[in-house]
Amino acid sequence: MKRRIWLIGVICLLASAFWGYQNHLKYIRCQEINQQLFAELKMRSAVPQSFSLILNEGDSLPQPLTISPLNSESLNISREGCFLLIFISDTCTACLEAGIELYFEMQTFLKNGLQMISISRDSPEKLATFIKEKRWPLPLAHDSQGYFHNLFNISGVPSVVLIEKGIIRFQANALAINRRLPELKALLTSTLLNQLSATN
Repeated sequence: MKRRIWLIGVICLLASAFWGYQNHLKYIRCQEINQQLFAELKMRSAVPQSFSLILNEGDSLPQPLTISPLNSESLNISREGCFLLIFISDTCTACLEAGIELYFEMQTFLKNGLQMISISRDSPEKLATFIKEKRWPLPLAHDSQGYFHNLFNISGVPSVVLIEKGIIRFQANALAINRRLPELKALLTSTLLNQLSATN
């Protein structure tokens, strides 16, 4: 009996070590991707005429934005509607997990007017393969020149930005997404569900 308990304990320790190692690899990979992204955006920021505007929470869009996903029709982000942008990389496992988890967390809001769009700096060819192989459920746009990454000051992935009626209501990077998820849900409840109840 003691031998069996000891064996179960060893198996649990090995399993724990294995999953810990896998999570560590994911973290390292995300760090590498974020360092590459930061270096690229920093290099591009040396051209101020291209990316002179940076928006933060509370700022308004200076003009409507058009996003053209590879797997859906173009979306026009203007002063009407509610949009949740999630910035990812197809080679970052944590990004993909965060995107899928967020997609399921947002189901109630997606049924009531929220539009969710994923954005990546990866090549269109990689993204097209990714959409097909992963059966990615969200519209996925290629940010070819890093315009949206610079505009919303994205320095790491995954990151999310909530735009409601042309105003940046919420921004969170990889370290803050889970911690601030209740805040995001509260914002969406007040802007979508409460407004819907008021009109019925």
